[in-house]
Amino acid sequence: DLYALPAAARAAGKLLAPLLFDSRELYPSIASLQRRPLTRMFWRSIEWIYARGASVIFTVNESIASALRERYPAKRVEVLHNYAGKTADTESVSLREMLGIPDAHTILLSLGGVQEGRGARIYIRMLMRLENTCLVFLGTGEITDLRALAEQCEVADRVHFPGAVDSAQVVPL
Repeated sequence: DLYALPAAARAAGKLLAPLLFDSRELYPSIASLQRRPLTRMFWRSIEWIYARGASVIFTVNESIASALRERYPAKRVEVLHNYAGKTADTESVSLREMLGIPDAHTILLSLGGVQEGRGARIYIRMLMRLENTCLVFLGTGEITDLRALAEQCEVADRVHFPGAVDSAQVVPL
């Protein structure tokens, strides 16, 4: 990944091996760097210097792949999804069953860590404008303030925090 890219580039050079860059996200653009321009510039520079030397850049979805292809048009960019496929022997309980969400309601799913900069407050406020819609945070993190915000926005009955599940269960949910 980006943190290890300089060391991997050095090792690939010494071993005369291909360099593979695993870009799980567009790291220099993540929300937690929004108010840290020098840190953002540092990581953009690291990516720019070393990604151009990669034989292949891997990422997790087509939208990130598209952005990377635009940044590095001469590079091969491949998508390797980072979620488990549904298997026949996977037992699961649906979110609707688990949380008592009516069939008529749309489920908005926030998957992964619940943390500052990932839009949780925006999602909760948005829910005030959406009828027949529930919001599910499937992950762990700082939720006390979010519960309070849901109460304040009068949508607490439609905001759920069931916690994290094993990645193999996400697709069947």
